[in-house]
Parts: sequence; C-alpha cells; structure tokens
Amino acid sequence: MGTALGECPQGDQLKLLAPSSTLTLLLPVLVIYGCSSAPDNRVFDLGSSGSGADARPRVIPVYVIPKDLEFDRDRLALNAAAVEDVRQWYSRVLGGQTFRYDPIVAQQSRHTFAELAADDFQAWWPLLIEEFRDHGLPWDEQSDFKLLFLVQGAGGWAGGDSENGGIDSVAEAGSVSKGDLGGVVLIGDSSLSGILSGACPTTGITGGTVWWCNWDTYRGTIAHELGHTWGIPHPDAFLTPGPDGERSAWSCADLGNTVMQCHWGFPFDSLLSYEASHFRSLRFFQYDGDEQYEMLVDIPPASKSGEVVFHRMHIEQSDVAWTDGRGSGTAFPWAVALGNGSVFWELDTACYGLVAELGRQRGAGGTAAVFVIADRDTLVAQTVGGGPPSALSVDICGARQLELAVRGQGRFRAVFGNPRLVKQADMSQGTD
Repeated sequence: MGTALGECPQGDQLKLLAPSSTLTLLLPVLVIYGCSSAPDNRVFDLGSSGSGADARPRVIPVYVIPKDLEFDRDRLALNAAAVEDVRQWYSRVLGGQTFRYDPIVAQQSRHTFAELAADDFQAWWPLLIEEFRDHGLPWDEQSDFKLLFLVQGAGGWAGGDSENGGIDSVAEAGSVSKGDLGGVVLIGDSSLSGILSGACPTTGITGGTVWWCNWDTYRGTIAHELGHTWGIPHPDAFLTPGPDGERSAWSCADLGNTVMQCHWGFPFDSLLSYEASHFRSLRFFQYDGDEQYEMLVDIPPASKSGEVVFHRMHIEQSDVAWTDGRGSGTAFPWAVALGNGSVFWELDTACYGLVAELGRQRGAGGTAAVFVIADRDTLVAQTVGGGPPSALSVDICGARQLELAVRGQGRFRAVFGNPRLVKQADMSQGTD
C-alpha cells in the first residue's frame, strides 16, 4: 500500500514501495512526504548543524558499515565516485546548476548487521537516523543538509524522506520551497557487491543477473532518491486517474525518460521540465559543476616535522585515517594524521575557508594541543582527546603560509579529516 502524499506514516506504515515498471522489481523504493507541520515560508538558518563543513546547503554522503562487517576501501572509492557522477549529471541536465556535498566519510555503525536488518530490513531506517542524530546530525530540524547513507549489507533497499515534503502538483514546481530543508536517503549497496565480484556489469541495463545489477542503476538510484528529498515525487503521481480511479503506469518511452521514474536509464535519462524548474529554484542548486574545493593533502607541503602521514583517496597503497569517539569509528579518505610536529603549506594570498573534522586517531590515546596558524598568527588552538571528531572551519585570507601543528606526548596523533580549502567566493554563495 502506498503512502499518500502529505500524510505522515506511522511506524507500521513504513513499507517498501516498488517503482512502476514492467521489469522484475527487485529494488524497492520508500518515499515519504509531508511529515513536517512547519510552514513553507520559514526563514532558513544557514548556521545550523553540519559535519565539519561550512554552512552551505549540501549533501553529506556517508558509507555506513555495520559494526560486525569489514570496511572495504574499494567500496568506499566506488561510492565516492558515484556521488560525484550524480552531482555532474544534475549539472548537465539542469544547464549548469547542481548541488554541493561534503567529502565522503566511512562510518562504522554502533549497530550490528542483525540489529540493522531486523523487522524484515525495516530497522535500517530508524536506527541509522537515531544514531546520526546522536552524532549531531538531525536531518529534520530545519536542517541545511541531506544525509545520504550508502549502506553495506542493506541489499537492494532504497528510500528517501524530505523534512518539508514534496510538491502537490505540477503547478507548484519552482514556486514553493518544498524539499529545501533537510532530508535523508538510504541506499543498499548490493549492486556494488556484484560489481566488485564481477557479477554485475559496469554499464548498461542488461548483462547482469537482474535488472538493477549494474553501475548505471546504482548511480541512478542515488540521483532518484535525492530527487525525492528535493520535493519531487514519482511523475505518475500527477497522471489523471482512469474511470476506475487508478492511475496508469508511467511509460519511460512515451511519457518521458525521467530519473524520477526511470533511474535504471542513468546517465542517459533526464528530467521533466517541471522537475528541472523545481530543482533550479532551490537553494541546494545554486552552484555550478566546477571543482568544489581543493583537498589540502593534494597540495605538496613546503615542509614538515615530526610524525605525519597523508591519506589520499585513489592513491595506491594509501589507507583511510580512523578516529575515536563516534559509533564504532569514523574514517576519512583524505586526512592529515599528525603526531608531535608541524606541516607547512605555501598559499597564494587568496581568501579561503579551511574546513575539516578534527579528532584523535583510533588507538593513539592521550590528549594534545592542536593549532591552525597562518603567517604565525594562531587562528585555532584546541585540545583534542578521545571524543567524537569536531567541526573545524576557519577563514584564511591573504596569508602566505598555513601551518597545522600538534603539541602532544607519546603516541598521540591528531587527525585532520577531509581537510579542504574552499574559496571564500564559493562559501558565500546561496546564503543571501
């Protein structure tokens, strides 16, 4: 039974809804709208909670691993590539406009696979929402972010929920801000398991064991579910009912090859005109497809002292940096792990925001003082221990030298997780 547009389902109503298709339906989709009584003309707070990033509206992608499953670096790399492909796809079909996202993190959940997969796989949804709320990421409190859970072991499960609902008619598209608050998406990664094992092809909708078993459909599912969080339902919701009161199934060939119904056609599908109009109107889509930021670890340092390790995604032999204090551990694919010492970079005197998450490397122990210094001016001085990683965001304008420094004892090592330089002009976009 479907969930009616605008209704708030009770716990026993959170069932899997399958997309309309003549194909065998093995990738169910949960879509929930309208579960907030807040008015649509609210004032947005652009300084609300985030994940170690500036306050722009954005997507926060998380590769989630149940507590008792093994982290898979290849799976993390595929998920990172999938999110960027989706961002670039939206830029192409919207004539240059797209969304921003934080660099992906890997999160070992505090829950086991059995706990998350309980209740016929329905437990993934509430348990992960509760866990990340405890981590400081409540997506449904006038939030500026969409949480994107890419979950190992969740099979072909996919679903999305928007804080301030979705449009109720084609006429509303682009004229209301529905979908412009927080949201949450959960994507099961069974397609990645098949791709990594060689059972699923890396392109096309045929050749795998089942229709969803390929790289294109996996990316299309991410684009589809994010689209629901931005306020767009399946297009058949707006078809005229027949004499029996039922709506016809959507025909991708005859009515439009939209990713909001035909996501297995990614990246060759598109958007209907009203869907595109609505996306372009949202504050989440006030960015272009250019590079979002420059990862600090990709810039060669001018000098360094002490024990320092650079972690870089896609670099052979590189590994992620794990930190203490959040669930069963948080891993950053780009990181500076620094013991007692300093790292220096030369800058070009432009204005940047330095954004990162700051924590203690897992297994290091102890505490230390951590500093961010620009041209010998201390911008940040913070004690780091075993708590959860904390957000670090500081403006650096006109400086010629940037220094990250740690003053600790023993085997302590601080982790600057996903450290990146964001141009100030980019940081100010969408905040008016």
